[in-house]
Amino acid sequence: MMSIVFILYLITPGMTAKAEKNISDISLTKLNIHMERIQPLLNVGQKKLACKEINNSISIIEFNLEGFTEIEPNYNWFEIKSALSQAKEQNCAIDRQTK
Repeated sequence: MMSIVFILYLITPGMTAKAEKNISDISLTKLNIHMERIQPLLNVGQKKLACKEINNSISIIEFNLEGFTEIEPNYNWFEIKSALSQAKEQNCAIDRQTK
């Protein structure tokens, strides 16, 4: 007779993979929200808020890179992060000086 621990061992990887995908899906939704806010904020001169959205976007990508690559394999996540870093460099200079 199989032990409960062994049965849990067999089913846990599948559950873990599904949970990780759900977390990545939620994180991707959050990333999209942050990224959609950046340009409108920059357009109205709200650089401080735009910088916050840029920083949040970069952090989400860094933390979820592997999961995002699985969900959206055709996106170049390093290039997206690089573009955000460049936007940060161009628009958040004041933010850097005050830290």
